[in-house]
Amino acid sequence: MTENLFTRFSDRSVRVGQVWIPGKQVEQTLARYAKLLFCLNHSVDHPYSLMGSATAIRWKDRCLLFCCQHQILQYAPDDVVIPTDKSGEILISGSALIWREPDSTSLGEEFLDIRAMRFIPTNYGVANLEAGFFDLSASDCWKRETDATFFLFGYPTSLRRVDYDKPSIDVQQVVTSAKYVGPSNAEGVHRIEMHRTKGFSSDGLSGGPVFHLAEDANGFFVGFSGVMLRGSDTSDIIHLIEAGQILKFFNG
Repeated sequence: MTENLFTRFSDRSVRVGQVWIPGKQVEQTLARYAKLLFCLNHSVDHPYSLMGSATAIRWKDRCLLFCCQHQILQYAPDDVVIPTDKSGEILISGSALIWREPDSTSLGEEFLDIRAMRFIPTNYGVANLEAGFFDLSASDCWKRETDATFFLFGYPTSLRRVDYDKPSIDVQQVVTSAKYVGPSNAEGVHRIEMHRTKGFSSDGLSGGPVFHLAEDANGFFVGFSGVMLRGSDTSDIIHLIEAGQILKFFNG
């Protein structure tokens, strides 16, 4: 993790979902909704691969994990898993894979790269599994405000090390702020510019969550902005699929 980006709110309460928490706890709270994506190889020598980041969202009673098709293209849905805790000893897969079918007006659109896996917490016997999914409120979602301050979370490839012989996994999650640059030519996709304070590759950030800090009549709150689609090692630009496109997966 980088230096806590919410330090200036440490003496205030900030609403995350429906819960008010101290400002100094916001970063670590949001970090739990960015998942490290494992894919099973069914190999003794190389049992799994780390495929980057994913975003865990809960809306009403539905828990969905979002990533990009290009991350998991070569794997069956049952082989795409996430850890249930920091130790990573227990890996679970979703019960269904969800995607949006293209039509004559959406062929080639980037939102078609988004995949969602449904998790039904009662199926796993894991206490409070739903607490690892961000409690989404449609009214809190980013609505294309150009002056928003964004915060993105993910697991860059350059900060991941796997030793299959020990075995051991050494990964670092990063969080950094970003500002709005402008819309892309693709429907529901926008460009944001990271404010990186340390060196790391954009590779591996695809699928990770983006949040924004906002204020209403009751005080400061964190809203969901969307999911990272792709970036570039040669620039700080990240392509973001907006929250409104993600909400459509829950309405289907």
